Amino acid sequence: MTVKSQGQPRPNRKSVPCGLALAARRRARALMSPNRPVQIPHPSAGYRASKRTLGLCIGVFALVFLSETVRADGPVSPCVNALEQIATLQTPLPVYKLVGPDSRRFIDDADRSAEIVRFQKIIGASCSTDLEARKSEQAEASRLHTARSVYCANARDDLSRMEQKDSRDVYSSDVVANQRRLVTEDCPTVPTYNVWLVARGPPPQT
Repeated sequence: MTVKSQGQPRPNRKSVPCGLALAARRRARALMSPNRPVQIPHPSAGYRASKRTLGLCIGVFALVFLSETVRADGPVSPCVNALEQIATLQTPLPVYKLVGPDSRRFIDDADRSAEIVRFQKIIGASCSTDLEARKSEQAEASRLHTARSVYCANARDDLSRMEQKDSRDVYSSDVVANQRRLVTEDCPTVPTYNVWLVARGPPPQT
């Protein structure tokens, strides 16, 4: 009787996982093992991440600050405006208000004290009592006072004249760029209607 050789029995594929599956199981067991050491990242990695985050925050803050500086024609807080108005009223120069397109109302020297008292009440009601916050409000008022000054009014007029078509051949591009930078950084457009401003010259005789 002839008996066919069966050779080695064929393994059951379901019972023998492939190499990748076996490695995955070993990895999972190692991760679940209570004796597995905890890997702590090097401190420099967190420092580098924190440094990148800090740089990003500084960049965003700079963009916001610059955008607010350029957009200084927005609303001014009552506190900052009152601080600036007192500085204007305390100058020995003539002070006026724009009450119309071509109409100015000058204040008499005898009325300045009462107007200063009115703004001092606004300061007491709207300004911060915190020392650092008050310094920030005072610094903003100083920038506003400069932007409303005669110096900045002249600077903006000069820039407007330089940018006219007839003046492009008179002023070099560097001169115009420097004037534009000065106006942007120190003399942005700010609200000037119905606020006290220092006059460029003496009030008209009545």
